Amino acid sequence: MIKQTEKDSKIAERLLKKQRLFEKRLAGFFEKIGVMDLEKATNKRLLGLYNNLYRIYVPFIAIAAIPEIGDSFAEHHVVPVLKGKEGIREDEINEVMIMFSTPAMWSFMDHERADFLRLCLGRIRKSRGFGRMLKRHARRYFWIKNNYSQTFDLDERYFLERVDEEIRGMTENDIRGKIAKISSDKEKFRKKKAAFRRKYELSSGTLRMFSIYEIFGVMIDERKRTMLKANHYITKILNEAGARYGLGWKEISNYSRDEVNSLLSEGRLVPEGELKGRIECCVYMTSTLEGNLLIKGKEAKQIIEAFDRKIKEGIVKGIVANRAEGNITGEVNVILDPHKEEFPEGRILVTTMTRPDFLHIMRKAKAVITDEGGITCHAAIVSREMGIPCIIGTKNGTRVLKTGDKVEIDTRTGIIKKI
Repeated sequence: MIKQTEKDSKIAERLLKKQRLFEKRLAGFFEKIGVMDLEKATNKRLLGLYNNLYRIYVPFIAIAAIPEIGDSFAEHHVVPVLKGKEGIREDEINEVMIMFSTPAMWSFMDHERADFLRLCLGRIRKSRGFGRMLKRHARRYFWIKNNYSQTFDLDERYFLERVDEEIRGMTENDIRGKIAKISSDKEKFRKKKAAFRRKYELSSGTLRMFSIYEIFGVMIDERKRTMLKANHYITKILNEAGARYGLGWKEISNYSRDEVNSLLSEGRLVPEGELKGRIECCVYMTSTLEGNLLIKGKEAKQIIEAFDRKIKEGIVKGIVANRAEGNITGEVNVILDPHKEEFPEGRILVTTMTRPDFLHIMRKAKAVITDEGGITCHAAIVSREMGIPCIIGTKNGTRVLKTGDKVEIDTRTGIIKKI
């Protein structure tokens, strides 16, 4: 892609445009299915909806997943260029990477937060139109707590409870200040980016690489928003399909696409023993040589155990997404489900990856460590906005670190040590 941009500087912009085209098609589909009563749909109609969603969603993901190459490319290509050709000092590399690659934009979470705070203003003022505002907010953001494995159909009552919790002890000016801070933080970041551009006069080729990263950041944010919505409708269709044959979510979510087609068109169930084996332990692999492989039982456990051993042998080291002055020490809390697990204020959050439903925990965290993610991931962007030290992409943080462990984080190198 870098080579292609030498001839065609707009290639990344066109990728974003193509992604947005699929997002628009998906939005139309979501609007259509959102007003349908799926219980009244025939099997043929339900199957048609499922396959139509698949036909739009898969090519969307094929484009929207392209930014995932960014982290590997940064490590093996961008960092060496900064150290060599550009002459950037070792201790400046991380901040240069962050400032030049992170887009100065409003994320979908920023938009929801600002809209939510305006809703809070309406509640404090006792506005006559508050009911309409609440209904509109719930209709627009019912999916905001979804993640990649769970969906939550949020209603007006949920948002009203959240509003009342937010405004407790607050004045109208307090809420206005919070709204203003979102805008001012973005403006500060834009000015800081501009200052970095003046300070580091990078070559046109390096700037071209970073311009692609900025577009990748936009693509990632928009992809997450669309995926969280899509998961709601995928779950809705599959739950309805499963209910017709006495299958719960655990069962129907372990059906392949072909098996869902057979279920709705012929009433063919996956054998109970086969399904039980998948639910207990399975590994799904995609191979360019052997195609898609579904492995379960003893062999699946051996693969997972071997993977775990390899991960636990390594040190915990990741990418520094947000630095602190000096090292950070504290007690770890490993959180995998932000809806079920308590997080005491001032602890160090360790998780696989953060999502919008982690926000209430991140606000209480002393630092954040994730297994996954790159410099434009959710944890990286939010931690920078909140001013929280953050190490991302450790691969093994949740496997090596346990709740209660005391650790020291070197926010210069990204190394985490137990103490």
